[in-house]
Amino acid sequence: MNGNPEIGILGHKRYGTHLGVLRYLLDNFDVRRVLEFGVGRYSTTFFLSRGVFLTSVDTDENWLKRFRKIGARNHRLILHPNDNVQLVLCGVCKDDEYDLALVDGPRATRWICVNELIGRARIIVVHDTDAISYGWHRISVPDNFRKLDYRLSVPWTSVITADPLVITKACEELMCVAG
Repeated sequence: MNGNPEIGILGHKRYGTHLGVLRYLLDNFDVRRVLEFGVGRYSTTFFLSRGVFLTSVDTDENWLKRFRKIGARNHRLILHPNDNVQLVLCGVCKDDEYDLALVDGPRATRWICVNELIGRARIIVVHDTDAISYGWHRISVPDNFRKLDYRLSVPWTSVITADPLVITKACEELMCVAG
């Protein structure tokens, strides 16, 4: 492992430890429409480089300005004025469904976003799932869904889906812990 605690085993800073999981999912499954809660230095540019149609939701207007400059046609940026970002699923995004959703936004409402995305996104990827203080115990995973924790990089990244192939293949090839 890298001697720098800010660098994970995949070589990304702690903020980018989910990139290996995202890269794996986009390389192996049909992902064309993506929603991300929390515009990220790593995730947003990664998704845009892969040509998916990306909807990004964030609470910080100054942070969003950095990404507006990119001006990608396949990128929809949404400013939400408070931490209740999941409300966009009832508003501006109410009719949208996604192949993949990344939950990496405001800490207090991440678990709510996951619950709201069940049935709206085929694959839900959640960053920082090792942080107990985020309220992960409040996620209501239906019986027909599975959760997989990628623990080889800290912070952890989890995948939630009803697609057994995603879980089986990812578990075998990413060496995860399925639950």
